[in-house]
Amino acid sequence: MDLFASLKEETAVEHQALEDQLDLMRPGLTREHYIRTLQHFLGYVEPYERALQQFAPPDLADLVKPRLRCSQLVADLLQLGVSPGVIDELSRHSAFTDMGDKARWFGRFYVMEGSTLGGRVLGPHVARQLNLAPGAGNAYFLGHGAHTGPMWKAFRERMADSLAWAEYPATIAAARDCFVDLGRWFAQPLRGVA
Repeated sequence: MDLFASLKEETAVEHQALEDQLDLMRPGLTREHYIRTLQHFLGYVEPYERALQQFAPPDLADLVKPRLRCSQLVADLLQLGVSPGVIDELSRHSAFTDMGDKARWFGRFYVMEGSTLGGRVLGPHVARQLNLAPGAGNAYFLGHGAHTGPMWKAFRERMADSLAWAEYPATIAAARDCFVDLGRWFAQPLRGVA
């Protein structure tokens, strides 16, 4: 069983459903829709990144810090005119307690880190649609910039080296759960949205 082929295949439906739900690649993307999407992402990513650090296996903790991107979301929202007070009042996802197991930790991490790849297409699209300078309101979707590809490759290598074959099903299930959880999160109204 190839872990990454299985992850891609077994999460394809949930991944596509989330992309369709977010609808960020449409030609008529509005600033309001984009800001609301960033606000939802912040409400999810901030507690996710705390849990990612909290539950990181000691031998994998070094993977986390260079991949934290919550500050990019905050910078994007500020750049787009959202006040610090509104940002502070936004709803936050309440629980990532399923990340205490290494296989499930990697499943969620795979989805969130993998999103940097799609951002290489999404970031420039958003910039064109909303007339944004590169990195000025779309930094989150630019991922790790020129380092995105090499960081993704390094992440995949560590993931493959760290998981035993018997852990693959739990990792795949956690990745699928992450896409579903994101979809549920984006479907609910956020407290504090301006």
